[in-house]
Amino acid sequence: MEPLYELIKSMSRNEKGYYKKRASAFGDSVYVLVFDEICKQENYEEEKILKKFANQKFLKNFAVLKNYLFESITDSLAAFHSKNIAEIKMNKLISVLKILFDKTQNSAFEKHLKKTKEFAKKNNLNKHMLQVLKLEFDYLSMRQKDCIPLFEEEARLLQLMSDYNSIMWVNNTLMNWVYKNEMIKSKKDEEEVYALIRESSLEKREDKILPENLDSYFTTLCLYYNTWGDHEKALHYKIRQLENLEGKELKNPRKKLLIFGNILNLAFNAFNVSLFEKYFLQLEKIHAECEGNKPLKTEQKLIWGVVYFLMREEYEKAVAFSDKNENLVLTQASKMSTAKLLSFFYYSSISGFLNDNFKEAKKWLYRMLQNENCKDILHYYNYALLLEIVLLFESGEEELAENKIRSAQRYFSKTHSADSFERTFLNFITRQIQKPSEKNLTAIKEKLLAYEKTPYHQNSRGHFYYLKWVERKLF
Repeated sequence: MEPLYELIKSMSRNEKGYYKKRASAFGDSVYVLVFDEICKQENYEEEKILKKFANQKFLKNFAVLKNYLFESITDSLAAFHSKNIAEIKMNKLISVLKILFDKTQNSAFEKHLKKTKEFAKKNNLNKHMLQVLKLEFDYLSMRQKDCIPLFEEEARLLQLMSDYNSIMWVNNTLMNWVYKNEMIKSKKDEEEVYALIRESSLEKREDKILPENLDSYFTTLCLYYNTWGDHEKALHYKIRQLENLEGKELKNPRKKLLIFGNILNLAFNAFNVSLFEKYFLQLEKIHAECEGNKPLKTEQKLIWGVVYFLMREEYEKAVAFSDKNENLVLTQASKMSTAKLLSFFYYSSISGFLNDNFKEAKKWLYRMLQNENCKDILHYYNYALLLEIVLLFESGEEELAENKIRSAQRYFSKTHSADSFERTFLNFITRQIQKPSEKNLTAIKEKLLAYEKTPYHQNSRGHFYYLKWVERKLF
């Protein structure tokens, strides 16, 4: 991808307007022409730009022009956000503090020092605070004042930063593992993920974690247990993270909304109906407390609305909820995250299936499968393939179901994305199509019960109630 194009496409309307005014004021109107042309493009097409401005002198070295344009945009973004980006403001405060120190303006220095330290603490700018402490040390030393409290403060800051680095090392290593593997599917995966926590001894260190690092600490342990498939423990730590925020001023209300959504997701993953209902019924109150973020709020109302009825086994109401919000989902689709959009389609399909409304189930499932981003999230695509086969089987379309089974097997073989559960289930349904028997159903029921005891196999089932489906066919 072209970095300049990606940067321009990431800009908000206000950021673009500010850049154009700033560039024009600096006499960079030529660059504004190229900027506007890139803004119009759906995909980056350099040839069209070169063709449009073929007679312009500035195209003699387009690579240089792009570099300058990229730098001028980043300078503009820094200026636009200078009042909002704490690091930029902190650097200015430190610069003023240095000037006051060099000019021996003692009274002004002390006043500005207090203001600078308060700002650094409020915004958790620990590295900047070390610079401030160095200036304060120089100032106190010159005046032969006691510096021991500064050494104590510095020691605490260094411990804070060291703890944070160790926590985030585990967090980032886990995230890299998840990006590569998505979820645990084998004993080998299990050992790799467990080794991260064992080597860091992270879970045993809670009593030694400074309060400022608790948010990152709870986030990391939640990620670990969620990757492992132990959703109850992951839920525990996510709730701890939310509780840790109580009474604190949040600079970004979106964070609380996301944590709340994560709690609902984990409660659903853990099949913890009581906790899901508890937090779902607080959702409207949380939305009222957090200003803005309308697309995220709409997304949460939609996905957790249908899941609420699924969790309560009120499948007819779940179907009705999806139908009622169909137009809203389709109009909001471009503003929803891919994962949440696919989740809504998938859970709406499950609702239809469990309500014996296969037409409704297929409608939502094919919307999921036809989404251009569905294959980008492998486990969602795997869920959809299995559900499609079940739907075709239940609809009496056995020949088409067999074709889909072969197609799914080829896909799993090519992507290496299937785990033992998915392979076992495909083998079962193949046998059941070819020669239906109660023996096959009893055998798969026993295997499903065994999978219930392995936490990470909960991920494979993707909230489709395979065991319940098999039991309904048995009785």
